[in-house]
Amino acid sequence: MKKIPLFIFPAGIIAAIGLWLFNSLNSPMGSLFDYSAGRLLAFGRLAGILASLGILAQLLLVSRVKWIEPLFRSGRVTSAHHFEGLLIPLVLVLHPVLVVMASAAQNDLSFFAQFSDILGWEDVLAAGAGMLIFFAAVFMSLTPVKKRLNYKVWRVSHMMLYAGFGLFIGHQLELGGDINGNFYFAMVWYALYGFVLLTLAWGRFIKPFWLARRRGHIAFQNDGG
Repeated sequence: MKKIPLFIFPAGIIAAIGLWLFNSLNSPMGSLFDYSAGRLLAFGRLAGILASLGILAQLLLVSRVKWIEPLFRSGRVTSAHHFEGLLIPLVLVLHPVLVVMASAAQNDLSFFAQFSDILGWEDVLAAGAGMLIFFAAVFMSLTPVKKRLNYKVWRVSHMMLYAGFGLFIGHQLELGGDINGNFYFAMVWYALYGFVLLTLAWGRFIKPFWLARRRGHIAFQNDGG
């Protein structure tokens, strides 16, 4: 039973990518892979999905739950967190670039004209702000930069990532072609978010609070209270 959580997140990743492929092959416009703008859109959506999955994986890595530790050799959870944090910006940048290119090709506009138009779409500016927060935190985590920073500044930059993550969510729910176009994808996506956020809440907040209360109760009893 203790090993069950190990399989939930990978299974969700496989399901999400499989449903992205299904959606791309069966879009209202036909298979997106049959024409250049469609391919740009399909892979732009995939980049957004992978960026979100990468961020969810990061939240699991910092959740401090015991069942994650067997996946890594001793002391490697932090290394995995750092390495993945450097990869996420790559797909995070690809998402808007590919989506803008796809829309520009469909609307016969230049890249910058289409980009200017997309900035007016609902929650796009919020998502852009979240992206900037994420990039700032990654930059501050680079070893040469981190060595020059006060720890509190670095800590605040990482705490701001929760706000950045929250800014992404509205964009996904409003404009996500996969989440809005496929009931099963939406259910998988909500389940992944629920699993990760509950795991994070348990490992970082609920369990430490419960243990502190328990230790305090035992200490009170030992003192003869």
